[in-house]
Amino acid sequence: MSTIRIQNLSKRFEDNHLVLDKINLNIEKGDVYGILGLSGAGKSTLVRCINGLETFDEGEIYFNDELLCSSTKKIDHSYRRRIGMIFQNFNLLQQKNVLQNVALGLKFAHDADMIQKAKEAIIRVGLQDKMYAYPSQLSGGQQQRVAIARTLALNPEVILSDEATSALDPDTTNSILDLLSELNKDYGITIVMISHQMNAIERICNKVAIISDGTIVEDGPLQEVFLNPKADVAKQLIYSSHIHTQMSDEQSIRILFDGNLDEPIIANIVKDCDVLVSILYADTKIVKGKVYGQVLIKDPESSIESDKVKQYLTAKNVKFEEVKHA
Repeated sequence: MSTIRIQNLSKRFEDNHLVLDKINLNIEKGDVYGILGLSGAGKSTLVRCINGLETFDEGEIYFNDELLCSSTKKIDHSYRRRIGMIFQNFNLLQQKNVLQNVALGLKFAHDADMIQKAKEAIIRVGLQDKMYAYPSQLSGGQQQRVAIARTLALNPEVILSDEATSALDPDTTNSILDLLSELNKDYGITIVMISHQMNAIERICNKVAIISDGTIVEDGPLQEVFLNPKADVAKQLIYSSHIHTQMSDEQSIRILFDGNLDEPIIANIVKDCDVLVSILYADTKIVKGKVYGQVLIKDPESSIESDKVKQYLTAKNVKFEEVKHA
């Protein structure tokens, strides 16, 4: 079932610049859906359209198959508690302590149990010993946990994360991402994560859309998009640290790692086939403990050795394709 469905959404700024162009996305219940793009691609504008902070010129957004908003309809107040939001800069009130910040949304909702619910949310994010501390007394990671608790206290169905970890150091980033992943698993909260950081998307997302110049250029299951990116910007984001080697015009073999291989296949080709392998290009990543990516090897000049390698890969159920370089 779709939790958020975006249909043909387009938006222009006042100078008539097209910032979002016919966006179509289907985010299902329980997804951790990453929206990845370079700075200025339109990803933050898109998430602000979802939560009603931005209007748009064309299209509709549906929430649980009901019209949430459109170019002519604003978001009804009744949806506000169901779609939470966390930001890069935390948005905490400096003059209020942790408990007061977390209870703020509940106070506006006139919730009689706001103190108890706020305390439970603070405990859930691991800040029970900081209940009465002020933001200035907290680290960046702790402040982001307060922001998450503030959203969690409202019992949302969806959490929108707009670059929520981009200002944090790597270890703190990972701890925040792990917390969001736990909330997704424990409570079934759908998470939409806006980021320009591939490592953040890799760590917790099951699906990803890549946005460039206001257009979705690729989307689908994370592993599929990562394994075989087609658009130039997707390759730039996914293979930003790739290894280049001068390629000849000879035949090569492209070996694909799709997360199902748990043995050193290149070393085993050398050992089991008695064939020396020349690696022309390699780019692999670990995603959720599994290897994804590709290795390009030179096709052996001997047809016998070439057949040996291909037969071996087939027997091991390893995906590969023959590539001819112009």
